[in-house]
Amino acid sequence: MDFSSALIHRSAHESVRRILLVQLRAARSASSRLAKPGDEEALHDFRTSIRRMRATLGIWEDVLDGAVREKHVRRLAAIQRATGAGRDAEVALKWLRDQPEAGDAEPTATAAFVARLSKRLRKALREARRNVRRDFAALEEKLSAQIATFTTELEPDVGDGFGAALAPRLRKAMGKLEKRLSRISALEDEERCHAARIACKRLRYLVEPIENHQHASAVVASCKTLQDVLGEINDAHVLDAQIAADDKKSGGELASSAIGAGNRERLRQLFATLLDQWLGDGSSALSSNVEALAASLAASAAEEEIERKYLLSRLPDFGELRAAGVEVTALEIEQGWLPGTRLNERIRRTSAPGAAEEESSWYRTVKLGTGIRRVEIEEPATRHVFETLWPLTLGRRVRKTRYRVRVGELCWEIDEFRDRDLLLAEVELTNVEEQPELPAWLAGCCKREVTGDGTYQNLNLAR
Repeated sequence: MDFSSALIHRSAHESVRRILLVQLRAARSASSRLAKPGDEEALHDFRTSIRRMRATLGIWEDVLDGAVREKHVRRLAAIQRATGAGRDAEVALKWLRDQPEAGDAEPTATAAFVARLSKRLRKALREARRNVRRDFAALEEKLSAQIATFTTELEPDVGDGFGAALAPRLRKAMGKLEKRLSRISALEDEERCHAARIACKRLRYLVEPIENHQHASAVVASCKTLQDVLGEINDAHVLDAQIAADDKKSGGELASSAIGAGNRERLRQLFATLLDQWLGDGSSALSSNVEALAASLAASAAEEEIERKYLLSRLPDFGELRAAGVEVTALEIEQGWLPGTRLNERIRRTSAPGAAEEESSWYRTVKLGTGIRRVEIEEPATRHVFETLWPLTLGRRVRKTRYRVRVGELCWEIDEFRDRDLLLAEVELTNVEEQPELPAWLAGCCKREVTGDGTYQNLNLAR
């Protein structure tokens, strides 16, 4: 699903709403496909989208703080239940049609059972096309209004960010999954397998919005593998119950047929896989990846920028540096600040010297604090976003060429301003106590350090 890569740096209540809107859009798309006969995955995709929304609403209930009405949450659950029988019939039919026994042993009983399942599926699809789609369309309008609009204060408290709020929820979800897996001991533990499957889905749905984050893709992949095993076990249990109920109603003996025996053998093989790969210590790798992801989120929820800044009298001799084998790169930068009093957002365009406009990169950035240590939150933007916002920055802009010189572990950045007579150098550090020694090629150009001098902050220069 298409989620912003900057979710973890937004406020939790904004990011959760963005996730819900994407999920709501997916449900709307799947709902429209239900009207098209022959789309075999429409019902599954619709149910999955609803399930994702319900999971998100439940996990983030405290953050949403009543924004979505409880009666609408219940209506979502009712819509999902209304399609359950149809989905069960759909899954059973797919498995039956793949079995060679369906055409060989007990052809009459099997054919009758398949016919009854097919009838059940057709009825469910008619209901979905007629009533479920109508009910969802009415509900979607209300949900969209509740989710998309909210009031917030722009406070420089990165501890309230989505990444910081997500980390403990990941640990809690993993703990619940491990607990439920530990309760499974036998093939007959149908309800316990189902409970573990639900826990696995919720963990996966938590991670999917940030799947491009470090460790997240490994968690999603593991959850999908476990979910597939538990899902097939559930399907086999459901089919076994359907066969038993059908036999009781029709007086048949399908349970003792090759179809019934084949389904039970499938169940035994699936449970053996679960036992071998996931029970006991089998989930330890998933647990380790979840912990690594949670730790990474907690650490990166507020990225600190620690840097020292120096005023220069002239540019270093970059030609001499290059001749000595030192890497020097240049970047053209144009940036401006949007109007604001408590929060200052910067938009920036960067490009290599002489590059065409379409080869540029665009960014949106918020920096909080002053002095050597500041919080920086940055995300990529599009050319359209930049060009739309750029007129709003009139009177709050700077233009400069930035030269990057890497020396050992440090990267020195020298800014040559194009709209004023000013040269600055800065270096990013790992801790506030670090006092880097100026390299010889820079020391002769340096007037003084201006790290704590607000006059030389780019925002103040832009004003």
